[in-house]
Amino acid sequence: MSDLFSVAQAKQFIGTPESDFLLDLVASVMQTQPTEPVWKWAERHVWLDEKMSAKPGQYNSSFTPWTREWQELPLRPEVREGVFMKSSRTGVSEAALNILRWMPDNWPGNALYSINSDKKAREVGERRILPSVQKIAGAQMTDDENDATLSRISLKNMDIMISGSGSDGPFMEIWYRLIILDELEKHIVSQGTTTYDRAKSRQTDVTDGLLLALSKPEDAGGVIDLKYINGTQKKFLVPCPRCDQRIEFLTKFLVANHCKEDSGWNLQRVVAETYYQCQLCQQPIHEHEKRAMVNAGVWVPTPEAQRRRPPNGNYVPPEPGVESYQISDLYSLFERVNWGNLMKMWLQSNVINPTEEAKKYFRMNHEGMPWENETYSITKETVQALQAGRVEEQMIKAADGTESRVRVQLGESFRLAYRHGQFSSPLPFRPAMLFVTIDKQWDHLKYMVCAWNSDAENFLVDLGRLSDEDQLNDLRTRPYYVAGRSQPEYIFSGLLDSGHRRDEVYRACIKHQTTACAIHPAGWQLHPCRGEGKHEEYRGRLSRLMTDYIDGQEIAVRMFFDHGLKNEIYIGQMQKRKAPRLWLPLDYPAELENELTAEIYDKSANKWVHEKIKRGPNDWGDCLKYQYGGLQEFREELKSLPLPD
Repeated sequence: MSDLFSVAQAKQFIGTPESDFLLDLVASVMQTQPTEPVWKWAERHVWLDEKMSAKPGQYNSSFTPWTREWQELPLRPEVREGVFMKSSRTGVSEAALNILRWMPDNWPGNALYSINSDKKAREVGERRILPSVQKIAGAQMTDDENDATLSRISLKNMDIMISGSGSDGPFMEIWYRLIILDELEKHIVSQGTTTYDRAKSRQTDVTDGLLLALSKPEDAGGVIDLKYINGTQKKFLVPCPRCDQRIEFLTKFLVANHCKEDSGWNLQRVVAETYYQCQLCQQPIHEHEKRAMVNAGVWVPTPEAQRRRPPNGNYVPPEPGVESYQISDLYSLFERVNWGNLMKMWLQSNVINPTEEAKKYFRMNHEGMPWENETYSITKETVQALQAGRVEEQMIKAADGTESRVRVQLGESFRLAYRHGQFSSPLPFRPAMLFVTIDKQWDHLKYMVCAWNSDAENFLVDLGRLSDEDQLNDLRTRPYYVAGRSQPEYIFSGLLDSGHRRDEVYRACIKHQTTACAIHPAGWQLHPCRGEGKHEEYRGRLSRLMTDYIDGQEIAVRMFFDHGLKNEIYIGQMQKRKAPRLWLPLDYPAELENELTAEIYDKSANKWVHEKIKRGPNDWGDCLKYQYGGLQEFREELKSLPLPD
């Protein structure tokens, strides 16, 4: 072949799609190793619109300076894995997406973004990945519209896969230079294998591959917790403006004691006046000083003696090449989670209206730390300890510091108001509310009536069995006599479990709500209810309202987070005997004791388990659960009850 012929052929080749592809390919191969951190690049190139951010505008890392080191990991070839155990408002996800946006023009190579569900993956792809890649890396986009979808973006020099954690395909198809596992704790585990394990298998032969995993934690020993433990366990330390020593922001050093008044906590003052007290110099630090502090913060590995350990208690040394980070909302510059609002939320979940689920939600979502599960076994002794009038020995400390053992009576004893449907004993006090909960089975109903006082103490005063819904009329009009009073009290309202024979339950509730009688002239407020698993509406709460229909008529159904309510009664009320107390009568039947111990906590599955064949029914356990479900709704009303005669 002559030189003249080769030159002619080359000239014909110039400008064709094939030549453009090869030139782009050569350019990417010849690309030098980038030196500018991703966050600096993002501050020039990334615009966050209304769909991407609550505060639209140019990306500004000074709002989330703790994410800078996270965004520098691609420039550190010795790092193979980055793990971020985070709280809810820390900007870590956006920082990870910045790396994805930066790659086409700076560090090309196939990338995978995987989040917990396909629906969530499509949302992130549509709002936060595809538009920004099209804008920033437009030169690398092809002319084929099929190359820019919500599941796969095929650029000239790399592919970006966007997937839900339940999809096996993306973990089997190609190699990846970068893998991002967002909300890892909620990822689907397939055949005992986590997406983290599958992701690592796709980077085995990639010399500079980087795996990033980020998530709010859930229970101790969860996947993000264990991966964090496996790494450097870095904490973000900031300089105190008073003593200039570096500290970690922790909830226990928020101060709002001065906002507690005679009538209780003034939450408006809590929001406005909470400050942070430096744990080293004990001087106050105010919210307006936080931005300068966090922008001067540095990541520091946890010292060996203080490293977090897995639930088995074993020491785990940091694995080479694994950087792990943890941060809380106390660092956040978002107004909704400033120190005052965080203190308000902590008081609401831990002091004012404490429930295990609310405490857990604050711990995981705002402190960014796992919930430490404890193993509880509800025994007959646990139930017996709930009897009012019980005498126990307790250690009492005197003013001089000496301790002595004394016998103490807990509460005033009382008896069931009715036994087997027959009057037995008057109530020892006038209740703020009499509330009934009914567990529906296929061929019978079991009920429980509790007397609540204005302090939200709960006294079990009646329980029994009904053959069908028609016998509810007896409960509706049953008089509960009060010692020293001539006028009886009646059941004000209640909940009927609709988990079995839903239609029968709905019709019974509507009938009682719309039927007047002398005692309940506006109808009897009996409402359907049902337990369920997690739901996005809960967010630390235990109940929600759901609208349903029967015979063309709308009906409101009280839905309860089953696991959370069981934690509340079995752990909070029964095991810990927390205030306001649950009190049982002296003469409760042995059957109640059996039913309240029928459920066991399976730590490995992190749930309460009821094996009816082995342990018998737990119907009254469900009734008690729904009593505390109802409390979520009428707690505030109790404070103004009972009404004067």
